[in-house]
Amino acid sequence: LMLMRAHLRAHGLPVSPPRDVDFDPHALIRRMQGDKKAERGRLTFVLVSGSGQAFVARDVAASAVETALTHALAA
Repeated sequence: LMLMRAHLRAHGLPVSPPRDVDFDPHALIRRMQGDKKAERGRLTFVLVSGSGQAFVARDVAASAVETALTHALAA
């Protein structure tokens, strides 16, 4: 994660949400469940297991996403 953040910063990209916007993890998850890649409300993510090794995960629990979003948005 630290390498990814350093890479994004090196290219002038943000690594955290804007402080002047109030993000609601529940609202974000609802929007994600309505995404065209979601199937029957289940969240779909393209994840990376290593350099050049991406895969599609369709079994990510909404509770895990909520925990991750809550943690990320609090940072």
